[in-house]
Amino acid sequence: MLDTKLHMCLVVTIFLCFTATIIELIVDKCDVRPALMRSISHLWQGTLFYHIGFCLYPPAGFPSWDQENHANAMVSVLMFMGHLAFVVILVIVIGIVVYQKEKRKQPAKYQKLPT
Repeated sequence: MLDTKLHMCLVVTIFLCFTATIIELIVDKCDVRPALMRSISHLWQGTLFYHIGFCLYPPAGFPSWDQENHANAMVSVLMFMGHLAFVVILVIVIGIVVYQKEKRKQPAKYQKLPT
């Protein structure tokens, strides 16, 4: 049951990655939203790969997850959405940092030269 739930979550992220990439190819190149959607979906898929590997093949010293326990499957789905929240917050933080750095540079570009 856990294996099936995890791989269904992976199918959702793969479909989202594919859709985001196709949308980015079709939509206007000046629009940043498809690029952000693609970035978020690929980061989400990457973190989910780590989660699946940790759940199905835990490292030495960690307890293994019960594959047939319904509660484990539901917690895993909850963590799937937690990965999405983490990735969205990460992209927002990166965007804020880049915005602040560019905002500090901007006045230096447009200063008037003394005549």
